[in-house]
Amino acid sequence: MKDRIRIHQYITKNLNQLTSSNFTPREIQANIELYGVLIDKKMYFKRLEKVFGNEDISIDHWPVKEKASYEGIAIIWEDEDYAVLFKPFGLPVQKGAGHIDNNLVNWLLDNIPGQRALLSLPSNENNSITAGLVHRLDKDTQGLILIAKNLPALIHAQNQFRQRFVSKTYLTVLNGVLESEITINGHQYREPKTLIKQVFITNNLVEITKKQLGLDDTKLKECNSTITPLFTDGTDTFCKVKILTGRMHQIRLAAQAIGHTVKNDKLYNNIQAKLSEIDLHNFYSKEIIIKTIDKSQFDTIVHDVFKGHQYCLLSNELIFKDLKDKEIINKLNQF
Repeated sequence: MKDRIRIHQYITKNLNQLTSSNFTPREIQANIELYGVLIDKKMYFKRLEKVFGNEDISIDHWPVKEKASYEGIAIIWEDEDYAVLFKPFGLPVQKGAGHIDNNLVNWLLDNIPGQRALLSLPSNENNSITAGLVHRLDKDTQGLILIAKNLPALIHAQNQFRQRFVSKTYLTVLNGVLESEITINGHQYREPKTLIKQVFITNNLVEITKKQLGLDDTKLKECNSTITPLFTDGTDTFCKVKILTGRMHQIRLAAQAIGHTVKNDKLYNNIQAKLSEIDLHNFYSKEIIIKTIDKSQFDTIVHDVFKGHQYCLLSNELIFKDLKDKEIINKLNQF
C-alpha cells in the first residue's frame, strides 16, 4: 500500500506541476494555513494533513507570487575586464529557493560579456553558480556590485576582497537617534534553528561560543563595521557604514548590536542593547556632532537615496583596483 505524506511535503515536491510561482517551503506552509488546499474539492488548512498523492489536489486559488524585476539594473561603469552595476531593491543576486528564474546572475548571462564562459569553468576554478559575480548583496539591498568579465579579472578582484583591499561603504537609516560614531568589532555565525539569520557575538565570547555550539573558524567569522551618523530628524538617523569585512547581514547585525536596528528590517528588528549600556571594551565609540534637520527634509532625502523603498540599505561606494593596478572609484551619492 502506498504511504501517505504530509500535504506541505507533497506540494513542495510537485510545485512545478501545481503552480508557476516559486514558493519556498516556508511560504508553502504559510499559504496552506492562510488559503487552504483543495483536496478532492474539499478545503483543508492544516499543513500536516496527509495525502496519498493520487487525489485531485489544487492550489490554483493561491495568489501568484511576483517575480523579481530586472527593471532598474544599470551599468554604472565598465571597461574590458569589469562592470559595476546598480542592483535594484528586491532582486536576488543568484538562484535560490523562491527565485529560480529572475536573479542577477541570469541577467548577467544575457547582458554582460564573458559570463557564460565563466559559468562553464570547473568548480575548482570558479563558483559555477555565480559566473562573474565577485561579491553579493542581499535581495533587498540596493546599490553597487562588481562583476568580472573574464577569469583573470575575477581572480584579481576576489583576491582583493580576501585581502580586504576593496573599500565598500553603505548608506542606511537606523531607528532612534545615534550621536556617536561606533566601530563594532565582533564575530557572527549562522543561527542553527532558522538558518536564514545570523547571530552576532562580541570577541570576548568567541571561545566559549565555539565550545558550546561546536563551531570552528569556518563557521564563526570575524565581522567589523564602522557606523557614522550623518544627520537626524530627532526620530531616526541617516548613517554611513564602512564595512571592513564582508559577511552575510553584517550591517543589520551591527545595527542590532548597538540597539539601533536598520529602518524597516523585518528579520533583525529586536533591539538587543541600548547605547548607554554598550561595553566600550567591545565597541569603540567616538562622540561627533551631527546635524538635526526637519522631518520633511529628512524624508525627502531618504526617499531620493533609497528610491522610495521603506527598507533603507544602499551600497553607495565601491573602490577597487583594475588589472593595471589603477584605483577605480564608483559612488552614487555624495555623503
